[in-house]
Order: sequence, then structure tokens, then C-alpha cells
Amino acid sequence: MIPLFTSIPPHFSRKQADGQDLGNQYARACVKSWRNNGFDPVTVNSKNEALASIISEENIECIAVGRDAREKFGKPLIFLGDFISAACSHQVDGPLVITNADILIDISTDDYRRLENLQPGQCFVSRRQDIKEMDSRLGSEYLQGYDFFAFHSSDLKKFRSDDFVMGMPWWDHYLPIWMYLMGLEQLSIKDPFVFHLSHAERWDFEKWVILGENFMKFIQQTGNSRAGLSAQAASYLEVVNRNINKTEGGLKNSIKTALKKMTKSGRLEKKIQILHQVADANVEWLDRMRLAG
Repeated sequence: MIPLFTSIPPHFSRKQADGQDLGNQYARACVKSWRNNGFDPVTVNSKNEALASIISEENIECIAVGRDAREKFGKPLIFLGDFISAACSHQVDGPLVITNADILIDISTDDYRRLENLQPGQCFVSRRQDIKEMDSRLGSEYLQGYDFFAFHSSDLKKFRSDDFVMGMPWWDHYLPIWMYLMGLEQLSIKDPFVFHLSHAERWDFEKWVILGENFMKFIQQTGNSRAGLSAQAASYLEVVNRNINKTEGGLKNSIKTALKKMTKSGRLEKKIQILHQVADANVEWLDRMRLAG
């Protein structure tokens, strides 16, 4: 079985239109889908965090890490670098999967074999399909981020970052971009196999801005290394610069209003607009890399 690394939160909640909370039922459905499709789940959590009962009840291996992001973000979430270090210390020598904890998997045998035979220098990045019922496999593709990643452990061992946090904004952009810039090539898997039971979006704009500023530093560092700039890095910077230079952004009016309230009558609106354009650039470029596989 391919090891699947996630970070199971203390509580799951999935409220339906009638008010019924299917959180526990949904969490068990996710774990069952992982195992039924050939993945062995391992959860990485802070040693200071109360563990979800499903971890012991479903006999899921847990790796405890010593530090967390509570001081910065108010929750004992795991730094992305620590999460990946924990995964790589698991005596894995081959492919491994990283995914969010609220993901259902339903993969074909042929596509599983592609992941199982993933070699150093190869990767797989996938969006999820948002579904309205747990048993449904017809949904709409989530366009703003990514939920499923497969890498070879030898490539992941090179990863370093304390700037991003699992379960917070931007990590799902930074990780695949960093790996693609390392020269990894995308495996080709055609059929959707990553599913997610829809729920109301929980935007935390303040944290989105803080972590977005970290992402901007990463872009600057990438641009400063122009002497040895790879073809991938050059193409990525071209897409980012083009998006930043747009005269109009694509922020929805409801999001604009909320951001203005958060940023003291809009004083940070320009910065937020740039971050939004960077996020658009990330998605555009990541899709380009994914579809080239």
C-alpha cells in the first residue's frame, strides 16, 4: 500500500442543509476510501493537540511533532516543513501521498499502478471534485487550489520551509510549485479520483494575507536567482508578472467588501489585489504543468 500522509483534525464537521452534522460519518468514509483504494493512512499532529477519536478507533498511525503554529496562528497546526520531514522519516523509500484529511479517493486500478510505480523526478498533483453527497462521484472541479499530491520520497527529502502551515492558505500552491521548479515531471492521470463533500468556505483573510506575503518573498527569491534560472522558473515568473500587471483583478465583490473591512477602510486593498493576482498566476501555471504531463 502507498503511504498516505495527512493531518486529521480533532473534530470533523459537515453540516447538511437540514442542520444534520455528518462529520464523524464523513471522516470514516474518507479513511475507508483511502484503505479500499490501496493507501495506508498516517496522520501527523502536534504533540500538544488533542487527537480525534477516529485515529485510535480506526488504528491509524500517528506521528507527533514537537512544535506547532499555535503561537502564530492560534491553532496547533503543523509547519509544512515539519510535516514533510515526518513523512520522509517514516522509512519510506518510494512514492508517498500527501492529502487533506477531508478527501475521498476512488482511483482506477491502472491509475493506482501509475502512482505505485512513480519514480524519482516524477510527481502527481490533482484538484478535487466537490460533491454534494458522499456517495456521488459527479461534481464540480475546485479551481482555487489542490488537495492531492504524490511524490517520491527521495525528492521530498530536499524540501525545506518554515513559511507555510498545513491547513492554512498558500501551502497547496507553494508545495507543488517548489517541486516543479526542482524539475519534477507530472504523471498523466486522466480520470478524476479525488472527491470532497462540499461545505461553506471558511476564509480567514488576515492569515491569507500574512502567508501570502511569505509567498511573495518566495517569488522574489526565485527571481533573484536569475543566473541559474531554470526554464520552469522563467515560465513561472513570466506568468506571475503578467498577472500582477493586470489593471483589473478578479476578486468577487463579496470578498472585496470583506477584505476592505479587515484592512482598515481598504488601506491594504492594493496588496490584497496583488496577492489575488499571484494566486491566479499560480493556478494558471500549475495547470499548465499538470496538463503537460
